[in-house]
Amino acid sequence: MIVVPVRALPRLWTTAEARDVLTVAVDGDYADAIAAASSLSGIPGLVPEGGAANVARRDGMGTAFLCGTLVRGRIPDVYVQAVGSGTGAIAAWEASIRLIGDGRFGHRLPRLLLAQNLPFVPLAAAWQAGWREIDPARDMPDAEAAIRSISAEVLANREPPYALPGGLYDALTACGGGVAAITNREAEEAGRLFLEIEGIDLDPAAAVGLAALVRAARRGRVNRSVPVLFNATGGGYTRVGETLTLFPIGVDLTVKPGRLPDGVIAEVAAWVNSHA
Repeated sequence: MIVVPVRALPRLWTTAEARDVLTVAVDGDYADAIAAASSLSGIPGLVPEGGAANVARRDGMGTAFLCGTLVRGRIPDVYVQAVGSGTGAIAAWEASIRLIGDGRFGHRLPRLLLAQNLPFVPLAAAWQAGWREIDPARDMPDAEAAIRSISAEVLANREPPYALPGGLYDALTACGGGVAAITNREAEEAGRLFLEIEGIDLDPAAAVGLAALVRAARRGRVNRSVPVLFNATGGGYTRVGETLTLFPIGVDLTVKPGRLPDGVIAEVAAWVNSHA
């Protein structure tokens, strides 16, 4: 079962026809979808994926860091990624600890250069101010309007694992670095640059991450001679559409934010019983 915001539906597709999938669209943002998924996960037969608390998810996300290290032969000095929850950065931190324990790839943690999309930048606001806790009123005022204004909506997580032990605050504290606040225009320019040089169209979130690297390099905050690993978290969609058939994932249920109606719970439970 997949639960997504309605606005994310155009980005939900596969290259082989999907079967036995129940898609629930929430007429809200990612926080609303997370809340709906949490409610539905109480139905017998469904298990929540777990998000940042899922060690398998973090280890899976950390494979990009492992791959980059193996290709280079050493832990990068700087790791660059756009973040919504920050789970990818936490995964890189955990992977680097294991690599240091191995002993063959260096003995220093990478500096984290992370990025969020203005005007929705709760992680950047809290970290730059030195706060361990995110205060919604202070760090993401008028969140709904801010989320509607950003080009990389997938980065709009209102409940990131920032303050909890082992979360993003601890990762940044251990590794050093920071969280940049990137405008839509900076991200678009970075995306055009990547397309020109690499021939690949970047996902809007990946373009935000690249924009942070471009800015840091231009301002001398990243030494151009040191190993840098940029995690391009998505892209190549134009090429995929040109070479493969895309199958949109259909919507089975559309719900409003807030408490789910009993009828929706019953319908999902019936679907689970017929497929489990």
